[in-house]
Amino acid sequence: MAPKKHQQPLTAFKLRKRSCIHDPLRPPMPNIAGKNQYGDKLYPPDNELRAEFDQYTRESLPAPDQLARLEAKFGLKIKRSVLYQLRKRLSNSTVCKNELDELDMSQAVINVKENDIMGLWGVGQVKQRLAEQGIHISLRECRKILHDHFNEEFEYRFAESRKIKRKPLLAVGPFHKFHWDGHEKLGGQALGMGPIGLPIYGGKDEWSSYLVKLVVMPSVRLARAIAHVKLDVIEEMDYRIAITDVMDMGTETGEMLHIQETLRMDAAPEFSLEKWPSGMRLRSVHNTPIESFWQWKRNGEGHSIHHVLSLGCDRGIFHPNDGIHIDVFNWLWPPLVQDRLDRFHDYHTISLIRRANRMHPEHPHATHFSFQQVCQLLHVIAQSMYVLNW
Repeated sequence: MAPKKHQQPLTAFKLRKRSCIHDPLRPPMPNIAGKNQYGDKLYPPDNELRAEFDQYTRESLPAPDQLARLEAKFGLKIKRSVLYQLRKRLSNSTVCKNELDELDMSQAVINVKENDIMGLWGVGQVKQRLAEQGIHISLRECRKILHDHFNEEFEYRFAESRKIKRKPLLAVGPFHKFHWDGHEKLGGQALGMGPIGLPIYGGKDEWSSYLVKLVVMPSVRLARAIAHVKLDVIEEMDYRIAITDVMDMGTETGEMLHIQETLRMDAAPEFSLEKWPSGMRLRSVHNTPIESFWQWKRNGEGHSIHHVLSLGCDRGIFHPNDGIHIDVFNWLWPPLVQDRLDRFHDYHTISLIRRANRMHPEHPHATHFSFQQVCQLLHVIAQSMYVLNW
């Protein structure tokens, strides 16, 4: 047969090579020893391989990781096709070789979820726990079963469902709610300079955002120390108190709440505690008037003070293991920090704020006003509230 014009004639070597590959009648060359260029393979016993493959199935290891594990543990370097042949021969239970029917798989998932009281186990965790028991199902099947029997848990585990739901603040006027909180960004743990710290305690009026108190203290976790701050504020406010004190769940506010309730019942018995509680405990994430203020304090003075203190320790000016240095620090630095806080208090008091997104019933058209103007009206509005029996 003559070659076509567009083809080149086959040489003798190409004809011989093609005939060896495509000739079905030609018997293959014998390889009695069964050796090739890859060398001999020393396979571990079948029981060890079967246990190893079971572990891979429980861990849901992909094929590349299984090959790497076999080479590291047994020195067995094989291809992926040989791995599949071994696993098929040893009859390991896998997701694809699952003998359970749909009813048995559903019951297995339900049995695992009995220990999930809070409903926080997702698809991956349920699948992994089933694999530890030797039950292997696919992610698709596991997700379908969970949706059929525990569909409400998916929305709860979704991150957006746990987002804190904010509500507008509601205060009838000044001296209605004072919010209190401690700030420890300059405390001992935050500074990391030994047994020293400059924690701060502050209070803020909800209606006017007036900064009631900002003081540096040896500790903001002592109930009696917080009670002294409360009494100091009452004296500074011309012996007036708020209707309600709002704070977080800390134990340091117990004495403060007791003082507030006693004085409230004595000064304004016409305000019932059921309608106008003397104190409220909230989670820190809901105590927003004072918690959100700490960001402005940190940007205004806090970061600078922290940097200066850390710089003194890094340069060897202050030694946290020297008792004299600690005494000098406690004598020198609290007044300096308090002076900076007083300056920031004055700046914050005369600053202008916008309340367009936080309207209150008694102030529906608020735009701009200064804290100084609010301070001048505090006493007048408080007396009006008493007369109107709010």
